[in-house]
Amino acid sequence: MAFWRKLLGALSRFSQAQLFIVMIILIPRLAVAATALALRTIFGISDVALAIPYTNRDDPATAGMLGLFVDRLPIRLELSSADLASANVLLDLVSSATHHAVEQQAPYARIRSQFVSTNDRFIDVLVIYNWQSDALETRLDLGPDVQVTQLSAARAARPKGTMFPLLFDYSEQRDGGLLPHVVYNPDLIPAKIVAALISLLPGLVQGLSGHKIPAHACSTDISF
Repeated sequence: MAFWRKLLGALSRFSQAQLFIVMIILIPRLAVAATALALRTIFGISDVALAIPYTNRDDPATAGMLGLFVDRLPIRLELSSADLASANVLLDLVSSATHHAVEQQAPYARIRSQFVSTNDRFIDVLVIYNWQSDALETRLDLGPDVQVTQLSAARAARPKGTMFPLLFDYSEQRDGGLLPHVVYNPDLIPAKIVAALISLLPGLVQGLSGHKIPAHACSTDISF
């Protein structure tokens, strides 16, 4: 109950339009935190910039589009030693960074224009969260001769390639767990780096959900 009182108190600060966005991106903070920890462990960086897809109706270029993730919310996480001392502290940091980004309410194109970059990507890492409630739970009957069945995560078709150097795709499972999947640009990210990230993610997700100290959860013997 304490968690939900704290969550509802935080959400009360937002307008109805903001609340819809926050509810979408606040809950999967576990995936964002695990991604940031994995990047810190493998690349040795403590200042992490991620993006979460969302629809921004304030952007004239995308205002008329429906049913698509047509914009990205940039989130910056500066991971200090204190942030890695407690899972709750790290998850609260993700929530705070998300709130700060939402409160800016600036179209993605305007945010990007404020940065000078040597490439045209701006955000190198995208995090996507697939809700279990959006999955095909049961078999659909479309008539006597047509049936659609749900594919397992291992068999499900996934797009080839990515517009980003790294894309972390998390799928919520029926048992409450998260299944991570990584898509990457092989011209920019070596396969061995991606393999190391993939090997780390399940343990990081499990460690954070079990309130393991992040500094311990991201310890690894992986070397390159």
